[in-house]
This record gives sequence, C-alpha cells and structure tokens, in this order.
Amino acid sequence: MDFKIEKNDNNKQGNEKIEKAEVYFDRGSRYLSLKKYKDAIENFEKALDINKDDYETRFNLAVAYFHGGKYDKAVEMLEKLIEEGHQDQDIYFNLGSIFLETKKYDKAIEYLKKSIEMDDLYLEAYVNLGNAYFYSKDYDRAIESYNKAINLSPHDADYYVNRGLAYSLKGDKATAIADLEKALSLDPTNSKAKMNLQKIESEF
Repeated sequence: MDFKIEKNDNNKQGNEKIEKAEVYFDRGSRYLSLKKYKDAIENFEKALDINKDDYETRFNLAVAYFHGGKYDKAVEMLEKLIEEGHQDQDIYFNLGSIFLETKKYDKAIEYLKKSIEMDDLYLEAYVNLGNAYFYSKDYDRAIESYNKAINLSPHDADYYVNRGLAYSLKGDKATAIADLEKALSLDPTNSKAKMNLQKIESEF
C-alpha cells in the first residue's frame, strides 16, 4: 500500500505515524499471505490504532478475521465498509464466503451474486455460488454456476467434480460419470473424483 507523505516540518509527526502504520500493514499482509492469521490480525489492528480509517487495512483485517475463524468480527467490518459507501466485489465475495462457511446459504447467495454483478469474470465467486446452491439442494442453479466456472477455467478438475456431484444428486448419473471421468483425465490423482465415480458406477 502506498501513502503520499509530504516532506515538511509541520506534519513530521503525522508522517512518522503513517510510516509506522504502513510497517504494521506490510507485516500483516505478509502474515496473511503465509496464513498466519493471528499474527496478521495483531499487526493490522496495530495499524488501525494509528490510522483507523484506512480502507485497505480494514479490508485485510476483515479477511484475516474470516480465515482466522472470527466470523462475526469479519462480517461486522465488511458490512461497515458497505455502509460507508465502499462498493467492491471483493467485499461482497468475502461476505458471501463467510455465510457459505457458516451455512447461511441464502445470505451467501445474495452476496456472491452481488459480487458477480460487479465482476462477471469472478471465478471464485461462481464456484462458491455453485457450492451455496449445491448445499441448498438447488442443483440446477449449482450446475449453472459450475458451468460458468468451467468456462473460465476449463482445466480445473475440481469444478468437474462439483458439477458431476450436482448431476448425480439431480439423478443424471450418466452426465455425472462423464464429468468425473473428465476430472480424472485432468487430474488422475483426484481422490474425490475417484471415490465418487466408483460409488456412482456401482449404483448405475
């Protein structure tokens, strides 16, 4: 994150605070990328103590809260950003993903759809939207979302597995088998594809 720092004596103290906040932000970002969420949270919170209104710090702290299992804090911070007028597909994606994780599928669908409305090439949003529909047992819409994900990333075996499972639960065993075989052609080590293919073929 870049800060504009004016070099004059009148705001020297303010500049020093901003530079210190930037150090904590950079540390938090490194810990976040290393999936050390507790350390990331600690550093982002220190940055906010100095520069409480910084958008990037607040957003990254919310992401660290999410992946650190502090779902309520993450939701509170992301919803606050929306209330303040920040319109960002990543805010909606993370909210939707939190609600997916906490099995609040209606809210997950609502926010993930908003994310896609802002960026119709948002691969991860289509995947999570498909998962939210899948767990809601709306298999037709799950398949539609997985179709979008496959169109954007046709060589990812997991998306064919997801779609194959949706077809299977919808009762279309033949298409499910085709999807799982496609997944294995892309990734012969995919254990989820192997296990489900064997199960479906034994029932077919």
